[in-house]
Amino acid sequence: STDNSASPTRSISFIACSATMLHPEQHFRLLCPVGKEENVCVLTPDDDGSPCAAKHFFVWNPPILDVNGNSTQRVFLAATLGRDEGDPISSKEMSSSVNNDDKQVVDVSTSSRGRRRKKTFNVESTAQQAASHHHSNLFTRRRHAADETAFLLAKAISVGIRTIAFCKTRSLVEWVYERTLSILQSDPKTIALTSKVESYRGGYTAEARRSIEERLFHKKLWGVVGTCALELGVDVGGVDLTLHTGYPGSISSLLQQSGRAGRGKFGPNVPSCAIMVCFSSPPEQHIWKNPNSLMSRGVHAPPTLPINATVMQGHLL
Repeated sequence: STDNSASPTRSISFIACSATMLHPEQHFRLLCPVGKEENVCVLTPDDDGSPCAAKHFFVWNPPILDVNGNSTQRVFLAATLGRDEGDPISSKEMSSSVNNDDKQVVDVSTSSRGRRRKKTFNVESTAQQAASHHHSNLFTRRRHAADETAFLLAKAISVGIRTIAFCKTRSLVEWVYERTLSILQSDPKTIALTSKVESYRGGYTAEARRSIEERLFHKKLWGVVGTCALELGVDVGGVDLTLHTGYPGSISSLLQQSGRAGRGKFGPNVPSCAIMVCFSSPPEQHIWKNPNSLMSRGVHAPPTLPINATVMQGHLL
C-alpha cells in the first residue's frame, strides 16, 4: 500500500518464477510479505502453455575397452571368454605344463640380518592369480564419458539431428568439441559438417557468444557443446536432442538443460530426447543400473525460517 493516507489503498501483486523448485509456495511465502490467509496461485506443469512436446530420458553407459583401446561392444565384463586374439589366457592354459601337485620352493628373507627360511607356494594358485590380474587389466577400462559423448554427438549430426551437448567444465567442453571434429573429419561423407559444430562456454567474448547464439537460433548450427551457460537465457528453439556428459549435479540442472530441446515450432508433434552419458564413478554407475533414480528428487526438506538475511538481501531488488 502507499504511504499517502489520502490516496486509496492499492494492492501489490507478487510474481515469482521457478522452473524446477520443489516447494514453490513455501519459498514464496517466506520471501514475500504474504499472509497465511491470502491465497497464492501456483501454476503446475499441467498449466504450462509453452511449446514443449513429449520428452524421453535415457541413461547411456559407455562400452568396455580392450587392451588396444577398441570397444568390446559390451557394457558388462564378459563372464567367459574364448581364446581369440587379444583375449586373456586362462589359468588352465597358464599352468598346463605344471602338475597340480607340484610345489615351488623359494628362499624368503625374514630379517635384516639376512637369515632365510623356506616358503612353499602353490604354482597353480599363483597362475590363477596372475590370470585374474591379467583379466582385470584388460577388461576393466570403460570408454571415457567425454569420448562417448563426442561419438554420440557426431552420429547425431551426421544424420541431421540438431543436438546440444552439456559438459560440467570448460576443459570437458573443449575435449568433446575437439573429439567430435576429429570423428567428423575422419569420414569424407561428414567432413563438411565440421563447420556446423561450435563450442559455447565462459571465457568467450560477448560478440563471439552472440554470434554462436544467432547461428544456433537460425538453425545454421547442427551441434553445440557447452557448459551450463546454455541452460538459461538463450533461445535455442528447434533442438531435438540433448546430451549430458555425466550427471549435471541436480535434478534442477538436468531439467533446465534437457528443456533446451523439444521447443520447436512443431510443438507437441515432435518429441525430444535427453541422454545422460555415465562416467565410471560408482554413483553414476548406480544411476545406470537404476535408471528410475535419474528423475528422483531425493530427500528435499521444505524451506523453514529463519532465512539467512545475507542470502535474502541478494535476492531483493
